[in-house]
Amino acid sequence: MKKITIAALLLFTSLSFGQALVEDTTFNMGTGFTNWSGFGSVTVNKATLQPDGKILVAGQYINYNGNAVNCIVRLNSNGTLDNTFTPGTGTNAGIWGCKVLSDGKILIHGGFTAYNGVASNRIVRLNANGTKDTSFAIGTGPSDYVETAVVQPDGKMILGGRFTSYNGTAVNRICRINANGTLDNTFTVGVGANERIREVALQPDGKIIVVGDFTEYSGVTVGRIVRLNANGSVDTTFNSGGSGALSKIWTVKLQPDNKILIGGEFQAYNGTAAKRIARLNTNGLLENAAFNTANAANSTVMTIFVENNGQIIIGGSFNAYGNVGRSNFARINADATLDTSFTIGTGFDNWVNSIERQTDGKLLLGGNFTTFDGNAKNRIIRFTSGTMGNEQFDIASIAVYPNPATDNLSVSNIEAIGDYTITDLNGRIVEQNTAKGNSIGVSSLRSGIYLLSFTKDGRAVTQKFIRN
Repeated sequence: MKKITIAALLLFTSLSFGQALVEDTTFNMGTGFTNWSGFGSVTVNKATLQPDGKILVAGQYINYNGNAVNCIVRLNSNGTLDNTFTPGTGTNAGIWGCKVLSDGKILIHGGFTAYNGVASNRIVRLNANGTKDTSFAIGTGPSDYVETAVVQPDGKMILGGRFTSYNGTAVNRICRINANGTLDNTFTVGVGANERIREVALQPDGKIIVVGDFTEYSGVTVGRIVRLNANGSVDTTFNSGGSGALSKIWTVKLQPDNKILIGGEFQAYNGTAAKRIARLNTNGLLENAAFNTANAANSTVMTIFVENNGQIIIGGSFNAYGNVGRSNFARINADATLDTSFTIGTGFDNWVNSIERQTDGKLLLGGNFTTFDGNAKNRIIRFTSGTMGNEQFDIASIAVYPNPATDNLSVSNIEAIGDYTITDLNGRIVEQNTAKGNSIGVSSLRSGIYLLSFTKDGRAVTQKFIRN
């Protein structure tokens, strides 16, 4: 694989917030993202962190802080434009998402039909410098929007959206492609979904959870959520109760215990009240009434971010949670009650649909907003970790080495850590075990970038490492 250098190993913890969020004033976004001439309005759809701390931002815009840019930019860690990233004229329509691949290349997808003036239908793979990777052979590609993309450990990619064909082959709203961009014909979905797919999540066992607007999948009645086997067929052990979600599901996330969080427009799930957010058992049924009947968000939940300590951060277009004012952004406890210590002032003036926690603990948000707590902030903002938690680990006291690693990864003070989890950059758990001594074997892992999570003194810690 292409060798990636990390100048310093960064550390973060799922912090216990005790006071109002404070903007990170070192993030120099200037006037932010402005102007759009296409369908819809100016928005950041996804902000994605690179291993080197730089930030890819995908959305609908033609300007960043006075610079002409089309729908994709890369920012330095301080928010300034990274001029080494050269996408040329970018895309001719909006980008819905972007992912950094294990070799440093970048996958983008959306509604566009051209990249830097060259025909490229709705999905493109970029080289690390932003130029188009011409070895990614999609042919005519998807026939309509690609709204979600998940990369499997073997490099294959599952796509979902509004398309009904891929390179001329009928595939209703979902397909899997090989690492070179060609259609994977071993992934058989029958007639597929009858309506839009909004998001896909990959389980550790290789099964695939699909959510969106659809009510049928491959001829089977489903309530806007279905689980597929690794070959694309419907997993009949997943039971959404027949009716499933009463209305659209926008997002799906897996918890570390593999329970399933969904967010969207729905107010009921299989006939039980569940207001825009719900938690499901691994079999697809509601976990319990206490979580799902909470007096929750009063409008759409668009994105969910699961903290290591079990708390959940949500973004969307709501203005209250549990009858408490929360404009488009909130943090809730593991039982779905509002975390009232997580205060946001007047919040955002419009929707939040991208939430990322940086490795240094800072929180990066994107969306359609133009203000936060009354101050101008065009579509992106970062909050500092300095006022967000009461305690931080001493970075010098916990080290991971060598990095990159080939066979074994050593962790200082590991005898005080115990259980650990290794996940890939898509959030898929690839190993859970108990540490013995000060070494963790990584020889069984594929080459790539991983996150090692463990606890120390009751607090969660995550460190990034590279497997050669």
